[in-house]
Amino acid sequence: MPRKFEIELFSFDELSKKAKARAIKDFADDPERTWDYDDSERLTEMFEQDLEDHYGLGEFKVNWSLGYCQGDGVCFQGTVNIERFIKTQEVEKRFERILRLAEIGEIGAKITHKHPYCHWNSMNVEVELYLREYDLLPKDLYRKVREWEGERDRIVNDWNRARSEVIERNMAPVREWEAKTEKFKRGPQGPREWTPRGPGRKPELLNYPIPPEPVIPEPDWFKEAQARMAAEYAEVERETKEFEKYLDERVKGISQEMEKSGYEEIEYHRTDDYITELLENRDYEYTKDGERWKR
Repeated sequence: MPRKFEIELFSFDELSKKAKARAIKDFADDPERTWDYDDSERLTEMFEQDLEDHYGLGEFKVNWSLGYCQGDGVCFQGTVNIERFIKTQEVEKRFERILRLAEIGEIGAKITHKHPYCHWNSMNVEVELYLREYDLLPKDLYRKVREWEGERDRIVNDWNRARSEVIERNMAPVREWEAKTEKFKRGPQGPREWTPRGPGRKPELLNYPIPPEPVIPEPDWFKEAQARMAAEYAEVERETKEFEKYLDERVKGISQEMEKSGYEEIEYHRTDDYITELLENRDYEYTKDGERWKR
């Protein structure tokens, strides 16, 4: 015989305090409910926004794994906005020269990730200088140095050209002998072609004198300019290495900070306050004791 029964259903807000506690616990026990794909997308976006706005690193691609396992964490990769990063971290005085180089595009930095795991120690930091030693000179001295080097190079090139011409001139008899030897090896090309006799012994080189290599003494002002360039460039390299070390340490620290905030966000999704707010906005139905009714 058919049977008919009635059941009283309640919304979450209509439940008793005890029934609400059961509904919250049932919901929290299922991790697929407390954290879904949309939550992961939002956390990734939060990480990316933090890297750009809060830490000043720039636009980065973020990956993370926060499953309470060894090797989990947050990693990211991209090109560092050095100027913004230094200002955001408030280390302008410490890296004043690096900041100036970043403003004119003479230095770059990037963070890469090629490690199988994703955590604070799985990223590589590289800082690269784009300027030359000459770029550190004042414009007037730079121009003077380049003009002197240009004249020196012209003299050396003229000597190399003259030297090559004399060497080829001395090689002329040998070149002719080599050509005859090659023709003799090939033999006659047809029935009416006369077969030449062998080319004979290889001739000696001619003895036209090679012009002496020019001696171009460096003026004192040029030596001073070179010493100045080398010293300043060495200082820039030192500061670059110091900045690279600082950036590497901050990247590790930032990753650890983001890992902590990520776990806090995941844990918050399991709190009574978060689940209560979630359930209040869903049209779930419950029995009187807080068990969710599924049609």
